[in-house]
Amino acid sequence: MSEAGSETAVDAALLAVLLDASPVGFAFYDVDGRYLLVNESMATANGLAASAHLGRTSGEVVPHLAAEIQLRIDEVLSTGRPVLDVDVDSRSSGAGEWTTGWYPVRRPGSDAVLGVAVVATDITRVAALRSTALTLQRPLLPGVLPSTAELEVAVRYVAGAADTDVGGDWYDVITLGAGRLAVVIGDVMGRGVAAAAVMGQLRTAVRTCARLDLQPVEVLDALDGLVCDLGSEQIATCLYGVFDPHARELLLASAGHLPPVLRLPTGAVEVLELEVSAPLGLTDPTRQTTVTMPPGSVLALYTDGLVERRDCDLEERLTQLGAVMAAGPAALELLADHVMAEMTGGVSDDDVALLLVRVPSDVDLRSRTVMIEVPRDRARLYDVRDRVRGIMRSWALVDDVLDNATLLASELVTNGLVHGTGRVDLRLRLTRDRLVLEVVDEGRHMPRRRRAGADDEGGRGLQLVAALSHRWGCRTVPDGKVVWAEIDLAGPSDPSRG
Repeated sequence: MSEAGSETAVDAALLAVLLDASPVGFAFYDVDGRYLLVNESMATANGLAASAHLGRTSGEVVPHLAAEIQLRIDEVLSTGRPVLDVDVDSRSSGAGEWTTGWYPVRRPGSDAVLGVAVVATDITRVAALRSTALTLQRPLLPGVLPSTAELEVAVRYVAGAADTDVGGDWYDVITLGAGRLAVVIGDVMGRGVAAAAVMGQLRTAVRTCARLDLQPVEVLDALDGLVCDLGSEQIATCLYGVFDPHARELLLASAGHLPPVLRLPTGAVEVLELEVSAPLGLTDPTRQTTVTMPPGSVLALYTDGLVERRDCDLEERLTQLGAVMAAGPAALELLADHVMAEMTGGVSDDDVALLLVRVPSDVDLRSRTVMIEVPRDRARLYDVRDRVRGIMRSWALVDDVLDNATLLASELVTNGLVHGTGRVDLRLRLTRDRLVLEVVDEGRHMPRRRRAGADDEGGRGLQLVAALSHRWGCRTVPDGKVVWAEIDLAGPSDPSRG
């Protein structure tokens, strides 16, 4: 061996001794691909004593890996640059799973490459934990997301790099009935099984609260209490919103989450300044903000993996996200791809969740709405029914739907007159796939369905509403309440009745 080679070997030998006590594998090859040094961890993984490696090629020591090893050595020798294997290397010897880095070794003061050093890290246990976390996380993320004629939805989710634990990023879109949708995005800080488990509990709690049609502030207050009860040291953020297609407004509440970005129909983009409370678990009262979404507008909800970078200020990244949104295509799915590609470059060390919602530009052509003021004189209910039937006929609905809708309107209006207070209005809304009937009054008493006895004169109205509709429910509004029912026009379904 030359003098230069001897100096290199002595330095590498010292490194090998230092690495012998660790789970990191180390080997040093000369320019002909022969082992000059190998530590005990690498030797054990290869199934031979360290001394049995010296002077031999990888083809003689580990023939099943020889082609891959020689490819990496040749690449380092030809380019003079390191090569990092980000994919997991499953060793057929049964020694576990590894990530490897290949580095050129030079004599000080010279550009000539004298050999190649490889450092391999055994990540068998890490890989097993990641697999467990992924197994837990994947079923908790929704599959096909709902959308309506009034609000389109697109989502993208990318897990972090393969050599990191899975995170607690999550999202959901929940059908609330009457064309309303709830959108939610959250992030449990930390990684691994614990983060995925907390994420799953939060998502389940959100769906339960959504089923009760709670206000966004009430949903986040409930989640805050849940995180406190869990006693978890992990911090979680969440953004929850409810879209009302009638007003075209999104009511948002944020617990420490990053601000949404809104692209208006004009192409102007703004980072929304919401009233943000502290992250979940810190018992900070939640506040909510109303965002108007005119036809053609797009709102982006996302987790920190999309915008946070160690080498870049967050404000700069938010400005960049706004510019990317402004320059993106109109089609929602294409815009989602565009945002992910421009903001991550196809690579991210952290999990990334992106949820886009868009009010279609032609939304006025997709739905029709009629408001009817209901007279307090119950004797005039016949007039209301006749008007409802006339509207249904003008919308060319089939006879079965027309009959059911007329009877539903009668029952809902009667309920409002008997149990509600103040002004009573009936709102009819037809979309591409559903007919929605809503009765609004100024009362606060929420109706509930009860089982009427054989001799009871009342108590059957909501039973009939539940039987005739595919879904029904009630919710509070700032000036009273809304009792609603909807009929599915898209075909047979398995209705979820209130």
